[in-house]
Amino acid sequence: MVFTLNARRIADPTAEESCLTWDYLGQALQDLVLKGLMEEEKLDTYNVPYYEPYVEEIKTEIAKEGSFTLNWLEIIALPWDACNGGMKSDRATTAKNWVRVLRAINEPMVRSHFGAEVLEPFFQSLTGNHRS
Repeated sequence: MVFTLNARRIADPTAEESCLTWDYLGQALQDLVLKGLMEEEKLDTYNVPYYEPYVEEIKTEIAKEGSFTLNWLEIIALPWDACNGGMKSDRATTAKNWVRVLRAINEPMVRSHFGAEVLEPFFQSLTGNHRS
C-alpha cells in the first residue's frame, strides 16, 4: 500500500514550515475585515481543523495500530515552484499559481462560511493583486 499525506519534518507544529500558508490565509481574511468587506464575528467563528502530523507521530501510530508494517517512509519537500509544474517562474507567476491551488482547496469552505461576495477580494489579496 502506498499512502501519501502532508506531514511535518520537524516536531514543532508552530514552525514556519507548517504554518506559513495558514498565516497567509489568516492575514488575507483579516484584511477583508479591515476593509469592511467582512464582519469580524464571521472571522472569529471560522475554524478549519487541520493538522499535519510529525513524521515520528506517523511511525508511532502505525506501530500502535498494529495492522501494518512500515517498510519505507520517504519525505518529499515540494518547493514553491511545484505549483508551476516544476518549472522556475518569477515570483508573481508562482504566487498566482500557488493561490490557484489554495483556491481549489479552500473556496468551498470560504464561500460556505463567508459568502460568495468575499471570494474574489480574498484570493486577490493572497496574490498581492489588490483591486480598489
